[in-house]
Amino acid sequence: MSEKAPYPAVTVDWLDIKGTTGWLRPEKIQGPPLCQTRGYLVYRDHTVVKIASTVQLHPDGDEKETVGDTNTIPAGSVVTIQFEELEE
Repeated sequence: MSEKAPYPAVTVDWLDIKGTTGWLRPEKIQGPPLCQTRGYLVYRDHTVVKIASTVQLHPDGDEKETVGDTNTIPAGSVVTIQFEELEE
């Protein structure tokens, strides 16, 4: 199949929320963990970045593509977005 996903492949580095429920000294509060998500960039604006791991193609054209395994990341948490070339 030579059909390609209609979205660019990306790697997104982003900071996640880290919380605790116990008591601790302020200097012991840990910073946010760095996370990495790879997939297809299906949407991006000043508030969010939306990534899908899977794109279901409909090469016969009778239906628009659909996406699965999605993540919505707040734009303020994004550290970097790296665009990637996919091998044929």
